[in-house]
Amino acid sequence: MYPKVKRPSSLVTTLKFICKHSNTVKEYLNLKDYTLGKRLGAHARVIGFLTMAVAATIGMRPAAAQFNAPIMGWSTYSQQTIYGENWITEGEIEVQSAMIHQSLQQYGFNYVNVDAGSMTGTYDSYGRPMQNTSLYPDGLAAVAAYVHNNGQKFGLYYVPGIPSALYDQNPPIYGTNPPIYIQSIVKTPYMPGCAWGSTTSDNNYEIDYTKPGAQAYINSIANLFATWGFDYLKLDGVCPGSDLGLPSYDQRNDVAAWQTALQQCGRPVFLTISWDINPTYSSFFKQYTNACRIDNDIEAYNTGGVPLTGWTQISGRFSDAVNWCNSSGIGGGWEDLDSLDCGEGSVDGTTNDERQTMATFWSLECANWYTGDDPYHLDTFGTWLLTNPALIHYDQAGHVANQIQSGNSQIWVTPNGDGTYLVGLFNLSGSSATVTINWSSLNLTGSQDVFDVLGNADLGQFSNSYGVTLNTHASKLIKVGGAGVTWYKISNVSNNQSLTLNNGWDVDGGGLSSAADTGSPTQRWQLVSQSNGSYNLVNEFSGKMVNIPGGAGSNGTQLIQYHKDGGSNSQWKKVASGSNYTFVSVDSGLLMELAGGTIVDEWGSNGGTNQQWVVTPCVLNDNDTTLGVSYSGTSWSYSSNRNLGDYDNDVHWTNHSGDSCTATFTGTGVTYVTEKCNDEGNVNIYIDGVLQSTVNCYNSTRLVQQPVYSIGGLTRGTHTIQVVNNASTDMLIDEFLIAP
Repeated sequence: MYPKVKRPSSLVTTLKFICKHSNTVKEYLNLKDYTLGKRLGAHARVIGFLTMAVAATIGMRPAAAQFNAPIMGWSTYSQQTIYGENWITEGEIEVQSAMIHQSLQQYGFNYVNVDAGSMTGTYDSYGRPMQNTSLYPDGLAAVAAYVHNNGQKFGLYYVPGIPSALYDQNPPIYGTNPPIYIQSIVKTPYMPGCAWGSTTSDNNYEIDYTKPGAQAYINSIANLFATWGFDYLKLDGVCPGSDLGLPSYDQRNDVAAWQTALQQCGRPVFLTISWDINPTYSSFFKQYTNACRIDNDIEAYNTGGVPLTGWTQISGRFSDAVNWCNSSGIGGGWEDLDSLDCGEGSVDGTTNDERQTMATFWSLECANWYTGDDPYHLDTFGTWLLTNPALIHYDQAGHVANQIQSGNSQIWVTPNGDGTYLVGLFNLSGSSATVTINWSSLNLTGSQDVFDVLGNADLGQFSNSYGVTLNTHASKLIKVGGAGVTWYKISNVSNNQSLTLNNGWDVDGGGLSSAADTGSPTQRWQLVSQSNGSYNLVNEFSGKMVNIPGGAGSNGTQLIQYHKDGGSNSQWKKVASGSNYTFVSVDSGLLMELAGGTIVDEWGSNGGTNQQWVVTPCVLNDNDTTLGVSYSGTSWSYSSNRNLGDYDNDVHWTNHSGDSCTATFTGTGVTYVTEKCNDEGNVNIYIDGVLQSTVNCYNSTRLVQQPVYSIGGLTRGTHTIQVVNNASTDMLIDEFLIAP
């Protein structure tokens, strides 16, 4: 836990001193992507709408692509529910920034987000919001500069629409010439401009973005915020969502317009929209946002603000996330589950089990990792949760978990991209319960290694399943090893390139292509047999399957990845075609093929090489004797569960001169991976029976997973690598990596 800091009695005076004398972190802003938008001026509105149209057509993600991990930081709102909206004074924000800089920032907490109350509700002569100078006597720009000097990002809050007072004021819109006035951009007949608008009174007007000046008005606000130094924007009261919906409440055009405005404002800005966004419209919102608040507020709104939250608020996130998890992640934007208020148990009002369940679920869902607790008063357990390296690692890794078991005993799973799975076991009931994960639900069999993530302990190997009895509202986060799984590279005969996930995206709908082999998990596939003799082609990185979108399709339908749903549109018959294979859809009867360029689609059989695929193991484990690994000699031994970091946690070894291991593979290259240690010596390497090299595997200390020999550029086909012990020292076989 970080050291306690005595709270200064004179916040502003003390913090000015801290700021003056502390080391500052220069903020780096890459403006080159935004310069064009600034130079376009009045034409930005046209360009913005064209950009949005193109994005919707080709699946481009103009917003989320800028932020490939969820944010980490702190939000003011939870404290405002305790101390009142005006708690967010200049001095308070600066003292919290200083505390975060001292305590949480080293773990990645670098956003300081100011929620509702920073504006006065009045507007300048161009209709732009005015900052609350009674709270910020030096101005928000000065507060943002202080936050930036602490190496942090600064966030603001805003609400869409035209309030009635601004409508009555009817100022000209900044930068329009001849001037365009506010009233002219209001939608008619009247519609509510946000969730706080009314269908029976004109207290907030919806903006009509087909009218001249509408986009320019939003641009003018974004540009004003940019002069203050904002890096994050929470757009609140967005519908469909916020407990309201169509036809009366619709802020979809506002969200698109705000993203256009942010793209031209000269600063990279993370945009999240709130609250309880309707998942029916997630595909639209995800085009223009970096995160969506998928549920109601985490705060319980008890009298006096304490307890701050409760189990009802936490448990509701489980059902909400089901509708968002498959479309969230790298390339799909992030879930915002609201503030992670697990840092101070006496204020949060939750048990330690509930707090751990909360943090575990946020991590599994790769949700924005920001707390609303007072950084000055985090307790030991809360600090451990918020700064836990494993929870932060999995949250930031971007592999969003899916629910595979519902009810009170829930199971959430995500692949780690390395052949292992992260599994969350949750007891949501009011009494203790046993929760069991079966290996078959992970496409695994036999014995698997189980690691307790938060306990940082190896639990050993378990056959077929793992179960644990959990207290009420408790959870357990485990990592399950991929022992016994064979991963394949699927390469197209026409161009010798590998079947690949586009852009490393791991969300439903991500496209497939062919690309030069890099050894990436995005190019590694498991062939999971189905009862009808077909296979699911499951990617190691995403855990999702090759799929025909919507089923059946027709010639030219581009294939995607999709989560496991039992559909025949994710089932493929593997049919031999000479030494190669074709993959025929059970659903449509069409073949997976490489279309013009690198696009993967389906098409009727035409006998072309673009419909033929080479299927080769990516890795030959030392124990893969049925896949081409064989041993000769008198002294071979097998060791499993060494727990030293071996591939599949096992090796073969010998200390007899002349003993050899031969691996037969199909591809263009191979790498021999072994161990270096003080009892290892020289080994001879033969390719296709010809001596290539003698390598020395000696090292004074043990080094596992060492690639000691590699060769490429072989003619594509079947080859052998033979490793021969040329002394009486130890020789060890861990794995062979195959280049297709």
